[in-house]
Amino acid sequence: MRISQLLWCLLFALPSFAAEHLSDHEHFCQVKPTIPCLDHINAALLNETYLSPEWYKIKSYQLDYYYDVRRFDDIIRAVEPLLPHGDAPAVFKSQLYFYYAKSLGAAGRKAEALEYAQKAIAKVENIYEAFGEPLRLVELANLQLSLGNFEKAYQILAMAESRFAKSKDPIFNFELNSNKANVQHHWGDLEKAARFRLAALNWVAGTDQNAKIVVAMGNLARTYQLLGRYELARDTYVDSLTYLKSHNDDENRAAHLLRLAEIYWQLDDKDNAKNTLKQVNSQLLSAHHLKVYEKLAAQL
Repeated sequence: MRISQLLWCLLFALPSFAAEHLSDHEHFCQVKPTIPCLDHINAALLNETYLSPEWYKIKSYQLDYYYDVRRFDDIIRAVEPLLPHGDAPAVFKSQLYFYYAKSLGAAGRKAEALEYAQKAIAKVENIYEAFGEPLRLVELANLQLSLGNFEKAYQILAMAESRFAKSKDPIFNFELNSNKANVQHHWGDLEKAARFRLAALNWVAGTDQNAKIVVAMGNLARTYQLLGRYELARDTYVDSLTYLKSHNDDENRAAHLLRLAEIYWQLDDKDNAKNTLKQVNSQLLSAHHLKVYEKLAAQL
């Protein structure tokens, strides 16, 4: 059976309701809200027998956390020792392949990423639970997108949107619209991308998910910038800085400040451009952003 046919079968076998939920690790961490989430997860792991059913469950929370904050190197380090364990629970194995494929793709190891993406997709036929929820289907589409399969990704997103049209889950709708925007951006339709990015922000804005709000604002601001709507881009980046207060946000803060400085320069506001660029910690920038930083510094 082709993957598209399989997904249709799964979709119409699903319950008629959509879950209102946080990520699994967020539910787990709410038990100890005064302790940093990752610390709570790691402590719980140490209290369980290695490779026991409960250990696998908590390990999945750790991978979920790493994925949510885009710590792909940590995912690779955590996953590789577990790949030989063929007796791991089936749902865990499918999530393992998914996270590993995404992380390999982020590391530029495309051939290996494709191999494990295919393994993750193959698990769908036997594991209804792994991708049966609306958010899991969006994750599957995101995996296809990260591997350059944009048409297939959009088909899966359209299926998820149609099947769960009545869902009021802000995280599902944030992820759905964010991924639809990514596809439209790749196809060159920045107007549609901006509309989807604004919808994504509107869905997540009323939650306490600061990391996702920052992602939504950054994506929308960058799209506005590319469209030449510099005032909207400036205001959105400025608003995003109020959510970037933790030390865990330092890299995003550096990137957002860099783009804000660039936008001030594009608005011919050189004083604000210079002052904002001075606030950028260039050591935290990616290679791509560092080139932008050096070019902007030379122009100012």
